[in-house]
Amino acid sequence: MDYYKLMVPSQLIAERGSDVVVINPGSRNLRLGLASSQSPIVVPHFIAWRMKSVAAEEDNEERIVKGAIREEKFVKGSTNGARKGEREECLQQVEMEIGVQPPSKEEGRNWQKKLDALETSNAYIKGKQFGWTDVNIEEDGTKSARKFICGAEALKVPASKPYCLHRPILRGRFNASEQYSFQQVCDDLSTIWDWALTQKLGLDAKQREQLSAVLVVPETFDGREIKELLTITLRDLQFSCAVVHQESVAVTFGTGASSGCVVNIGAQVTSVICVEEGVALPSTRVILPYGGEDISRCLLWLQRKLKAWPHVECDPLSNPVDLLLLEEVKEKYCCIEDGDHRACVELEFHSYGCPSQIYKVVLSELNVPPLGLFLPVLLASDEYAPLPRPWYHTDSEEIILDEGTHVDAGRRPDMYETGLSFGSHVPMSDSFEHSFYGIARPSRIKTEERSIGLAEAVVNSILASGRIDIQKKLFSSIQLVVVQW
Repeated sequence: MDYYKLMVPSQLIAERGSDVVVINPGSRNLRLGLASSQSPIVVPHFIAWRMKSVAAEEDNEERIVKGAIREEKFVKGSTNGARKGEREECLQQVEMEIGVQPPSKEEGRNWQKKLDALETSNAYIKGKQFGWTDVNIEEDGTKSARKFICGAEALKVPASKPYCLHRPILRGRFNASEQYSFQQVCDDLSTIWDWALTQKLGLDAKQREQLSAVLVVPETFDGREIKELLTITLRDLQFSCAVVHQESVAVTFGTGASSGCVVNIGAQVTSVICVEEGVALPSTRVILPYGGEDISRCLLWLQRKLKAWPHVECDPLSNPVDLLLLEEVKEKYCCIEDGDHRACVELEFHSYGCPSQIYKVVLSELNVPPLGLFLPVLLASDEYAPLPRPWYHTDSEEIILDEGTHVDAGRRPDMYETGLSFGSHVPMSDSFEHSFYGIARPSRIKTEERSIGLAEAVVNSILASGRIDIQKKLFSSIQLVVVQW
């Protein structure tokens, strides 16, 4: 006790946090690190499993030769004519409000000629190599294929390799479906977390027995999913103890404010919830089913509409490398400002076994896609397959995992064990789309939920807090968290 009295506060906090690991799972990224660290380690929340079936490998090669990735899978999927018309009208309204001048016909023709010339001169530039993942590992002088690949390397596995990409968390919920069982989701989470703790933090199972864990969970998880995360943390990862915190409460604690309206913009979900004196108010929770990846797809749609995007196959729904390209362009050049925001961008398209295709283009109206957060019609988020479960939270011990299927909250379900095993999943060329958005396609998200913008969601959340004095306090303390926009 005398030892702690002699320590300065900063030294005390640093020492006490050295034996606590903070884990924050998300739809796209996993953030984890020691509580004493200044910033967490960010790992893409993906895992690629090697397929065991020889027939699956042969089928994979055949799919690649035939060109299995097709853009029409999502362009012509669920967005009907009425929604497309609304999207066009919304785009015109946004362009008028921010002062974007429509291009003339002559300007459009000149731009098309310039784009064609760029494609002819810049296509297939040699010498630029993309960092594809080497799926082989050398042990005892012999090379063998890795059983699984996690993190950023999983996104860069060539489509011709016999690997299946899994995304265990989708739109803020467990990505369970008939072909991706709830048990497999839990096993994938356990494998990714164990790999990240061992490889990124250098903490093996024996060291973890002396450490504690803090789970910072999103607002979208229900009680059943939180119980499974605790089971993974204590049983599989072998931490000595664990505690669960909501993201919103952790945000207010980190900023030193006891109350506030927390707006969390993630990769696939945007959540709004009010915190009063360190307690999250359930009645103020608003979950918006769109995030940063929807902005990236809106960016691609807009540039194609403006004829500024090269005539190259780019499918972020089925090719993770294309999604990485869009994310990079969005993070570097997209912003919210008046006028026509343009930028000269160098786009690199990669295909395994071929030289990189590089195009230097001028992208315009880069300030329009981020406005989709306030006008969700621009995002067309219904192109995604929705979750196979309702969005609302439930405190019941009986959790509905799918239509007509119930499991007890005291044990892991085996209900989906009849689904595809790791050895019989579809290959990388198609599996990204299936495991990414789920094969099961139940009823769509309601239109009124889909059309609520971020500003309206913040107002609705604060007004749901009740008393006027609390509402005034919350309106003066809106805290924005941009995790992956």
